[in-house]
Amino acid sequence: MQCRSVPETQLLHYFIDLLVDPERSARSDAVRAIEQLGSPAASLLLRLRAQLGGDEDPEILCACYAAVMRIEGNSALPWLNRFLTGEGDSASEAALAMAATHSIEAFEMLKARWESSHDPWLRSVLLSAIALTRQSVAIEFLLAVVKGDALGADQAVEALLRSLPSEEIIDRLRSVVRGNPRLVRAFAANATARP
Repeated sequence: MQCRSVPETQLLHYFIDLLVDPERSARSDAVRAIEQLGSPAASLLLRLRAQLGGDEDPEILCACYAAVMRIEGNSALPWLNRFLTGEGDSASEAALAMAATHSIEAFEMLKARWESSHDPWLRSVLLSAIALTRQSVAIEFLLAVVKGDALGADQAVEALLRSLPSEEIIDRLRSVVRGNPRLVRAFAANATARP
């Protein structure tokens, strides 16, 4: 932030108008600028913006969630977990922001939501987020979903392969899907789509 001579309160007053600007780029820039302040007041303003989001653009929700996480760290996980109760963009963006913490706490919250959700699309997003936590327990959980050929096994294969796993994990996954033609196809389709 280059405006060190301007008091934070004055900056936040200015950013409030930008947070509700009709232009998405203005709202997005405001979120980034508020995050740079890095203060408790900045975090509270971003929390409020996220909670008022409603029909908000997913990009803005994601920016707010991620900014709060970067300012507050893992202590913001319980707040972010509240957004997982929905079924739309706010839940998916919250899941991905949680995954970025790479924490066991995030994995546990994401797993609990996956187990309680009945929305196939959200369950798929949650599996991706679980993989992106990069926790060993998350990898074991996803491998168990695949091994048990549970509902979502195909998506668990995809989530694992898209999370840039090690060769060891790829070999373990290949071994788990062997003998199940449907999962072998899912493995082949996603292994070739890896970056």
